[in-house]
Amino acid sequence: IDKNVNIITVPITIESRVGGVINIEDIPFIKYNLYSEQLLLMIAELASPVIANAIRFTSITKKDEIDPVTGLHSLDQLFIIMKDEFDNARAEKNLFSFVIAEVANYIELLDKHTEQEVLQVLKQATQMVLQVSIGKAMLFQYKGTFQFAIVIPSMDHDGAALLCLNIIEEHYKKRYFIKDEQVFPELILGYSSLRENHRNEEDLMLLAENLLEMQKI
Repeated sequence: IDKNVNIITVPITIESRVGGVINIEDIPFIKYNLYSEQLLLMIAELASPVIANAIRFTSITKKDEIDPVTGLHSLDQLFIIMKDEFDNARAEKNLFSFVIAEVANYIELLDKHTEQEVLQVLKQATQMVLQVSIGKAMLFQYKGTFQFAIVIPSMDHDGAALLCLNIIEEHYKKRYFIKDEQVFPELILGYSSLRENHRNEEDLMLLAENLLEMQKI
């Protein structure tokens, strides 16, 4: 902490305990007063659920096996995270969204390239998704070889829809390569968000799967 530019240090509370602090060294206000201080405190409070999710995610996946090609967490860990996030969202009345992504034309790509090479294309897509989501998403292998799941705590239906649009937009801007050859993977998405009538995390996953399959008709 640079004490010469320190404005305010705010504790971050996680589950009624202080889990760390945020040191604010610059503000976009001309004058510092009680109103601006209250605004800074409100902004700092928004960090609590993000940090809590990160801690929970790290604790669950720290012993998880990572796919050596795609870098994705396993399907088994996805089921654990989905149940944990669903139960947490229900208990805390939080938002929760889920997305499935698939390289739909993988058969066409496999006609000319090996499975390992096409999986490298999938990895390029996952890296793009992480950049678009700005650290809000957790990525896992899904049921299909060329599918991956995106778990997004604290995001509603409209936010998930906008994120999917942003992913598709960035996908079509991005250039994918296998060795020195440009390839054109077709990325499709299915998403869902927590609703009152969802009985469990499987309902979210099933809804996202149905939307994904509808795009293949």
